[in-house]
Amino acid sequence: MQTGPNKEKQERTRRKLQDSFMKLYKKSPLEKITVRQVATDAGVTRSTFYVYFDSVYSVLESVEEELQAGLGAYFEQYSGDILEKSALEPYNSNIKWFEYCREHREYLRILLGPTGDPSFEYKLRKRLKIDINRMMDEDGMLNDYLRKYVVEYVVGATLSLMRYWLESDENLSAEEIAVVANLIRQSKVVVDSMHGDEKS
Repeated sequence: MQTGPNKEKQERTRRKLQDSFMKLYKKSPLEKITVRQVATDAGVTRSTFYVYFDSVYSVLESVEEELQAGLGAYFEQYSGDILEKSALEPYNSNIKWFEYCREHREYLRILLGPTGDPSFEYKLRKRLKIDINRMMDEDGMLNDYLRKYVVEYVVGATLSLMRYWLESDENLSAEEIAVVANLIRQSKVVVDSMHGDEKS
């Protein structure tokens, strides 16, 4: 495996091709984008493009896979006991998740926008459901017939919040938006579901 300057140069070229593709994808449907357009915009030859990708579809796939992996990684760092922590003190993993979203803001705005890839949001929702279910297990939430509805509520709220934040001009920090997300997770519908039919 190559290391050093050559490896760094390859990574820069690969990223440049992804950036050029996403710039075109923001304006045109996938089927209208050609390899030649991407290569020209990136300032490389078509043969160089094929060193890194098989087609424009594989560029999109690489972008989406990297984002999915990056977004999923922070949920793995989550630790439970949410009821013992103030809603105004989000976990560091939650803050890092929103920081990652902000860092990749342009790509996410395109993919989750009106002309983006519906399959990306579908896969993201699917991954979030798995992760949030695991988090709720750690929180001690009952896993009854209502759980899937609560999970759907939290996933939808999290994605809507993230999308609105990325599209908004308001200068909220990742920590501030994580507080809002944490308040949603600790809302009455979620916390009451943790206790089920128990009465205080």
